[in-house]
Amino acid sequence: MSYTDTVIRVIRVDEDEVIDRHAWIWLVKHCANFRCEWCGRSMMGPMSLHSHHVDGNRSNNRLNNGMALCASCHRYAHSEAGLR
Repeated sequence: MSYTDTVIRVIRVDEDEVIDRHAWIWLVKHCANFRCEWCGRSMMGPMSLHSHHVDGNRSNNRLNNGMALCASCHRYAHSEAGLR
């Protein structure tokens, strides 16, 4: 799927719709305005912001199961906070 295909598909995505993993990763970051949803840092680099599966299920690519986190907060989410 190309970037253009992803952007076109974004327009039609419902919050509960299961979508392609690559589109999901981009959408989670985009919906958070490329900011960490815990600490608020702006992360414009392509690899500096992570898309976290809230329920821990990596195949659950619904928008309502995504959270954009910086690497530091993502590490914390999996260890200290006890999230999956």
